[in-house]
Amino acid sequence: MYNVYGAVDGDKPGEVAAGFILASMGLPSVDTHLVGPRQFITDIVSHDERLSLDGIDIIDTDGPLPSEIKKRNKLSTSAMGIATIMAKEHGGGFVSCGNTKAMYKISALYGGVVPGIERPCLAVTLPQRNGGYNFFGDAGGMVDCKPFHLAQFAQMLDVYAQAWGVANPRVMLLSNGTEDDKGDELSLGTFSLLQALKAEDRINFCGNVEGTGLFNNTADVTVADGFPGNIGLKSAEGMAYLILGLIRDHLEQHPWQKIPAYFLRSMFRAVAKQVDSRYNGGGLMLGCAIPFVKGHGSSDCRAAQSSFEFLVQVMQQEIVEKVTLAFRPQILI
Repeated sequence: MYNVYGAVDGDKPGEVAAGFILASMGLPSVDTHLVGPRQFITDIVSHDERLSLDGIDIIDTDGPLPSEIKKRNKLSTSAMGIATIMAKEHGGGFVSCGNTKAMYKISALYGGVVPGIERPCLAVTLPQRNGGYNFFGDAGGMVDCKPFHLAQFAQMLDVYAQAWGVANPRVMLLSNGTEDDKGDELSLGTFSLLQALKAEDRINFCGNVEGTGLFNNTADVTVADGFPGNIGLKSAEGMAYLILGLIRDHLEQHPWQKIPAYFLRSMFRAVAKQVDSRYNGGGLMLGCAIPFVKGHGSSDCRAAQSSFEFLVQVMQQEIVEKVTLAFRPQILI
């Protein structure tokens, strides 16, 4: 059994709770613990016939807290903080759609980091035209990084990609050009460290990649500071929604084209699902000592369900254990 703690938070906590419950109902091998106001969660279930709390534990944030929770500060008694502490104490993982800044503080304070890792990396998977993924990080949590941090991100992402079956992942650095001398001081310093890692056969570093190369199977792993990383990620999400919206608008303006579109609906749905971030499982906090998946702050029911299911996959693949093993022999870099 896998212990999963779900923090009922985010911009739409009602939908987050529903998504976690739906995911749990389809995963009999998971012991689910929802962290949030009991009355709020039961009200959600009572108004949705799809949902059932059978076998699901609720840690009531409005009631007496578990003995493991010490009221150190507001973070420790938040839904995210309680989920983190309980997962650490009871050998589980946790998922949250809450504030990213709070997430980094809580994961470091109560979850801990893998020995040898200085900063965790928020890793996401970007869909590729060939059906694979580009393992990308940092996606928006760690800003003002130093070359040393990005080099560690690259090594963790390399382990992550291999755990999902990518042999000898092509590791690349996000920059404003593909030439070796392109980029700012951070990029140039990181480039040198990644070249050194390649010389030692520790990663398969293949140079710089521009934003246009993130989705066309140019790289298996892409590393970036959280500031440009988040901008690139959100821009891509915005473009995907723009294209899907333009197609819908076009069909509304030209109703007769709905007839041929009807016969292509399965294709449209498949493409939409592939580029829709709600189906991509959220971000994994690589380097955290316990499995931790961060869902989008605006997650709806479908996105929350996907994040919960993704956390279970991470636990099944033993990603944390593999990253820990990779950094155990020596402090890299």
